[in-house]
Amino acid sequence: MTSLLEVEGIDVFYGSVQALRGISMRVDAGEMVALLGANGAGKTTTLRTISGLLAPRTGSIRFDGNDIAGVPAHKLVRLGIAHLPEGRDLFPSLTVEENLRYGFWSRRRTAGAEYKDRLEGMFDYFPRLKERRSQAAGTLSGGEQQMLGVARALMSKPRLLIVDELSLGLAPIIVEQLFGILREVNATGTAILLVEQFVHMVLANTNRAYVLGKGEVRMEKPSAALLDDPELVSSYLGEEGAAAAGYVVEPKTPPAESNGSSSDGFNGSNGIGSNGIGSNGRGVMNGSPMNGSMNGSAEHPARTSRPRRPRSTSA
Repeated sequence: MTSLLEVEGIDVFYGSVQALRGISMRVDAGEMVALLGANGAGKTTTLRTISGLLAPRTGSIRFDGNDIAGVPAHKLVRLGIAHLPEGRDLFPSLTVEENLRYGFWSRRRTAGAEYKDRLEGMFDYFPRLKERRSQAAGTLSGGEQQMLGVARALMSKPRLLIVDELSLGLAPIIVEQLFGILREVNATGTAILLVEQFVHMVLANTNRAYVLGKGEVRMEKPSAALLDDPELVSSYLGEEGAAAAGYVVEPKTPPAESNGSSSDGFNGSNGIGSNGIGSNGRGVMNGSPMNGSMNGSAEHPARTSRPRRPRSTSA
């Protein structure tokens, strides 16, 4: 399959701080690709660099065979790249239809019949927007605003649609509807590159996935392979990230024996072993030092305190 987008070895900096290190990836024509990673891994920076909002210091970005590294974002829209950023960035005081008209800006020279066709196409995807066409965008619900963001991006008739956090702040049922629209858009031939916090959902709807970590590509696999391997997802997203994404990862080792547990449910299987917890090998629970045991053991008996004599009081 022909690569529509090719990113080779890009380095991106914010001032003197390097955010991306040698990122290489591709998106083929008509493909849906996910970009995964924990917070701070470099996902949004990668999308912003591809769409021309940031310029790489080194490396190349090619779109349909043309080098676009450092090309301003408004020119890339004309070439066929549309970017729906995190937070949508709508014009809140303008109406739904006015926002959609601005999405058509790059194709304004063909205004007329094509504009009406694109507008009606968006209303077919999102009937709710047709009902709200004269309503200010800032008064829409969160789900309606995300629908408008997707529709505005599609008004430019992109060959590559870049989406950052489609589900942010939305109810799962709305997210499912939006993914359904993306599948329909992709079926028409539009390639899609997206970052999404609902990892299981994005993997179920994409062809391939890249996993980023600390500004580098750590892995590239078919989405189905990652979907079936929660431990692999956990190894790159972390247990908290995997849990937030809807994965349940079973512990690899059996729980350590313990003579009891605290009221908070802490025990040996949760990281309190013979060396205690914390970076210095010790921890504190209820104000008492712990050296590998909660309630005492043969090796570390629990400390007991002698009862104090009551203080005498004077009349």
